[in-house]
Amino acid sequence: MSLSINEKIKLSEINGGIKGWYGLKLRPASLGAVPKSFSAIFGVDEAKELFGNLSCHTSVRHGVVAYPEPLEQCQVDNYDLVCLDRAMATETFNLDSIPKSELEKSLANLLAEHFLKVGDNYTIAEIEADSEFELKEAFKGLTIFANRKDNLKLFNEYVVCLKTLHYKSVINRLIELRKIHSTN
Repeated sequence: MSLSINEKIKLSEINGGIKGWYGLKLRPASLGAVPKSFSAIFGVDEAKELFGNLSCHTSVRHGVVAYPEPLEQCQVDNYDLVCLDRAMATETFNLDSIPKSELEKSLANLLAEHFLKVGDNYTIAEIEADSEFELKEAFKGLTIFANRKDNLKLFNEYVVCLKTLHYKSVINRLIELRKIHSTN
């Protein structure tokens, strides 16, 4: 006899409850395929029912694994997991109902402000030449990175945005900030 979704969720309380949901996009849960200490595993059909609002079910292609505490970002990356938000039944780029585009604008602004603050060490040509590296390095200089343990959810949201953020939006904002600062 198979357990229902609600029964699995109730049983997960024995293992610490569920505070972190992660989609299995590349492989099913098995020994070594997911971090240890999970509180529940849900199959493909259960995942589609739990996260029915996903625009694309590739994030839960092989099911969902739940944890009693959110995972560190390095674990999410190392195991090729997708952070999910059960309350919103979506991938977790919707922080407090902020559209992804707004979160990306916010991140582009933070990165541009960082580049401006460090001064002439970064030229636009350098950012364009190795944009992925430069954006990641600038991200490490942000307060959200330094305080990531205090607000892991927001940190994870920005990490997801960083992966899809186009460097030109950061450069455009940097140019705007330089103009503002040069006129003052």
